[in-house]
Amino acid sequence: MKTDFIRSNFFTGFIALFPIALLTVVLFWLYRLVTRIVAPFDALLGTANWLTVVISIAGVFIIVFLVGVVVRTRIGSWFLKQTERYVLFHLPGYRAIKNIIEPFVGSAYKDSFQSVVVVDIYGTGTFMMGFITDKTPELKLT
Repeated sequence: MKTDFIRSNFFTGFIALFPIALLTVVLFWLYRLVTRIVAPFDALLGTANWLTVVISIAGVFIIVFLVGVVVRTRIGSWFLKQTERYVLFHLPGYRAIKNIIEPFVGSAYKDSFQSVVVVDIYGTGTFMMGFITDKTPELKLT
């Protein structure tokens, strides 16, 4: 019983932190990549080291923005779907992480978390507040 409690809480914590850790690793990798590109110009122009850091951080934001722009186009969306289908869905945990993150940033975000509801989940008269995140074809709310 205690082992299940520890295991389930550890797994839940891991699932919650994994996207944050993965995002941190990717952003740090992009930062180092942009810094390696900018550093020779810094040495050539003799500018301050902090300027390289500022330009690198701005470069990371620009790259992330441009990827977002490209993915929102028809060709970029097709490429992302193909990459997910043939590569990412084969990675362990990708589908679970995507399902966790998608209500917050996915295409269904406009409909998610827009309606606040009060629900008697257990039929005991104790009400809980929640958000409607999805509607099924049978008109059931989740």
